[in-house]
Amino acid sequence: MKRPSPWFALLPLVAVSMVGCVNRDAQKEGKQTETIVNDPIKEVTAKPVQVTMIQQTLEITGQITASQDAELGAKQGGRIASVLVGDGDQVHAGQLLASIDTSTLNAQVSQALANLASARSQLAQAQANAAIGPERSQSAVTAAKAALDSAKASLAKAKAGARPEERAQADAQVRASKSDMENAKAEMARQQLLFSEGAGTKQQAEHAQTAYQDALSQYNAAVQAQLIDTNGTRPEDMAVAEENVKSAQEQVNQALDQQKLDVLLTEQVEAAQASVQSAQDQVTIAQQAVADAQIVAPFDGRVSGKPIQVGTIILPGTPVIRLVGKGSTYFEGEVPEDSVTFLQPGMPVTVTVDALGGRQISAHLEAIDPVGADFGRNYKVRITLDGAPPEVLPGMFARGTLAIKQVPNAIVIPAEAILTRDNQKVVFVVDGNKAKLVNVTPGIQQQDLVQVTGLTAGQQVITEGQSDLVDGVKIKVEPQVAGTPAPAKEG
Repeated sequence: MKRPSPWFALLPLVAVSMVGCVNRDAQKEGKQTETIVNDPIKEVTAKPVQVTMIQQTLEITGQITASQDAELGAKQGGRIASVLVGDGDQVHAGQLLASIDTSTLNAQVSQALANLASARSQLAQAQANAAIGPERSQSAVTAAKAALDSAKASLAKAKAGARPEERAQADAQVRASKSDMENAKAEMARQQLLFSEGAGTKQQAEHAQTAYQDALSQYNAAVQAQLIDTNGTRPEDMAVAEENVKSAQEQVNQALDQQKLDVLLTEQVEAAQASVQSAQDQVTIAQQAVADAQIVAPFDGRVSGKPIQVGTIILPGTPVIRLVGKGSTYFEGEVPEDSVTFLQPGMPVTVTVDALGGRQISAHLEAIDPVGADFGRNYKVRITLDGAPPEVLPGMFARGTLAIKQVPNAIVIPAEAILTRDNQKVVFVVDGNKAKLVNVTPGIQQQDLVQVTGLTAGQQVITEGQSDLVDGVKIKVEPQVAGTPAPAKEG
């Protein structure tokens, strides 16, 4: 039986092959073959293929910013009259921080209040007139109508003359008064005779004479009344009665016209009410102007920087004090367009602040800008810190890490096990006492583990010494001892 040639008899053939092929792949293959020939058994380290949950993370960098950071100024311009806080002072919401000189504004408030008081007085008078005006005008109309009725009755009586009963009564009165007069005349004559004869007194004679004179006057009056009833009303009296009717009618017309003006009283009240509202608005405007001259803290926080000095003349809205709030803090970063589709508001984020020695803080994704930047196609995101410690200050650099994709029961191997051969991702697995080349497709990576397809759980993937292996080469797997460094890679 022919003995096989010793392995060193193949060396010339290998040399000829290497000389005849000048491309790099052939050179590389020849070198590997030479390595196999010279050292056919390779010592390697392997780790088992694992099945676990793996997630892809995204790191976002940014600067810590306070959610409440405001440049405070006054709506009114003028001279700074007072500044009550300094750099670094803690303030609370509603606290007065500074003010503008309000001497002119206070005078305007006083004038507006005086105008308001006057308008209210005019309203009260208008309301009083509206309350009693209709009653007064109705009384005037009623009185005027009563006077007209009386004047008309007098005129009618004057036109009609005396009634028969009245004339008979006048005749009887003449007869009675004439009888009384004649009796009184006879008594006067008797008393005078008795006095002349000394049988009567002078007083009795004078009393009888007086009684006669009264009876005579009553008789003459009765005769005159009888003549009036007989002759009727005189023309001049009739004219007076007619004129009285006309005058009474005119009074009624005037009272009715005045009553029609009662509606104006309501309009006067409405006008007075409008004046009061206008005056009240002026007071509000003047008082608001005074309030606008005050700079008040809108939230709790700390004064940042030195405020404007007292006496400075400023325009409306000029920043006077910068106030940084004590509320939530956040930072903004940019995310590439190939990762933004994985993001959702509310996703948990772990934030690391370099200034605090790498201290980690819980946070969450607050918002995603819906429009990407023209340059770089990056999208801004806002991350809010949850319960940030007081040591976290605006301006500090921070990094946020969040999981954007998770794969449960993923096949994972150490990233160091993956090689690139002919533009393909490959690994070597332990196949008995040989190394087997397997093509893999990497997925997401978490720290030093990479998700792959093409392997199964339980396989041993070579993690050290694989760079110089070729498919089928004999290997010796070195055991890994806990707490001891792994063997150095060959080559």
